[in-house]
Amino acid sequence: MPRFSSRELARLSRDRSFLIRLAIWITTGSIVLALLFSLIFQEDQTELKAGTNIEDLMEQWSEIQRNSEPESMEDWLEVLRFDQLIAGETFAPDSTWIDYPRDLETTDFSEVEITEGDSSEEMIEALEIFQEALGSGALVPALAKMERLPEDLPYRNEILGDLLFLSEKYAEASLAYQREVENRAGEKIDYAARSAVTAARRAVDRDTLSNLLRQAPYRKQFGAGEQLRIFTDARDYLGMAVSTLHFELVSFLKLGTLPSIGIAAIWFLILMPFWEVSRTRIVAALFAFGLGVFSASLTLFFVLVQERIQGFDFDAGVAPFAQFLYFAAGVGLREETLKLLCFLPAAIWAVKRKSDIEGMMLAAMVGLGFAFKENILYLDSGLTTYLGWVRFLTANVLHFSLTGVAGFYLYRMLRRKGHGWEEFLASFIIVVLAHGTYNSVLAMPSLASYAPLSPILIAIIAYRFFDPLRSTMDTVGIGHRVSPLGVFVLGSVLLTCLVLLTSSLDTPYRFALGAFLASVGGMVPLSFAFISRFRDL
Repeated sequence: MPRFSSRELARLSRDRSFLIRLAIWITTGSIVLALLFSLIFQEDQTELKAGTNIEDLMEQWSEIQRNSEPESMEDWLEVLRFDQLIAGETFAPDSTWIDYPRDLETTDFSEVEITEGDSSEEMIEALEIFQEALGSGALVPALAKMERLPEDLPYRNEILGDLLFLSEKYAEASLAYQREVENRAGEKIDYAARSAVTAARRAVDRDTLSNLLRQAPYRKQFGAGEQLRIFTDARDYLGMAVSTLHFELVSFLKLGTLPSIGIAAIWFLILMPFWEVSRTRIVAALFAFGLGVFSASLTLFFVLVQERIQGFDFDAGVAPFAQFLYFAAGVGLREETLKLLCFLPAAIWAVKRKSDIEGMMLAAMVGLGFAFKENILYLDSGLTTYLGWVRFLTANVLHFSLTGVAGFYLYRMLRRKGHGWEEFLASFIIVVLAHGTYNSVLAMPSLASYAPLSPILIAIIAYRFFDPLRSTMDTVGIGHRVSPLGVFVLGSVLLTCLVLLTSSLDTPYRFALGAFLASVGGMVPLSFAFISRFRDL
């Protein structure tokens, strides 16, 4: 029975009439379901009252916050810093409260009561000093007054750190914030801990940055991405490596992981019929896919080194050639080199087995793994837009095709014990230039008018991969394997229909259906380019 089922599945995947009918049924059902979802889940949209807009709503919220009654020392400090009570000090790691606009209103602290601890009078004095300094800008007298207050007074060092920060004495400010953290251990010291790191960054004190972020009270104030940037600014390469892995692991919890898995699974199933499937090859393909995921993590590390540390970043204001150089010698060279580096273990395995098809397929799986990890970042909002469908046909194909071609020549060079290095070098240079050209067409302002031609470039790159793959593929028993054409057609239909259904939950039906038709129609030519390569398999 299992053998019969697999043969029947293989037969149906080659039955064009069956594929067309099934695609029509799925599409029609999805359009109807999307209409029902739109009617059931979307609330009636009402117009805002006259004179009401987003700016008015924000102003109303700010007014409510201003009228909230401060109840603690921390509340009063928030009012002085931000002109309102806020839900925690969530300013960016390379900015601080002084970067936020505020219209400070004078408060008579002689009528304010603070019940925290036994030092309420001295706390009131600290608030008065802080308010006077913010209002008059006389920071030197305020610093002298604050330093005369007891060292162990709660919030004393925090205010002192703010005054030093305003005076642009960032190193001293960081030390003051650190003393506040030490004095109030076990209490809520989020602001002081975060500000200590921010001040150290402004002071370009790299040793302090590294030391602070290795301590839990400071590290927990920042997300994985923030920690990564801070370690980079500190030039702490070990910290960068650890935080890169942390950031990558956290990214798997994002909403974009699910659609990325689906997109990768479709291409995985499309590629698998090109060789005779066995348990060993499935394991090898999954291992190569994992190597590709790891290559994406390595790429993130080197992106930070090249762009944030060395300053080799994209600048739309420089000459077009310099912009292209960034995409070729920066993005293309970096990504293709790291993917091939991670492909090496799989290449050596394929060399030992003397299998050309395994060399090419495993290289493609590395590229697919890289594309999967990249998709997670691009599809962070989930599958509510057609970006996933576009990347399915473009960026994913770009990565596994380029790595498949360059990896195959690397495999051949290894198998011939170094002979044929000229072929490998030539293919690698072409791959890097193709990668850089594709990115340049999409990103360079001077080439923006050529962006609609990018699918043609993808089709050319895909042909350069699939044509050699077809010539080396295992043909024994191919009729009993699922057709790549069937997987591509049904996978594409399911992917686009799923986007239609999810987008109809929070988008008016006419817009969701319009986006569906426009996205599918815009990618039809590229889709047929792939269909032509899968038609007779």
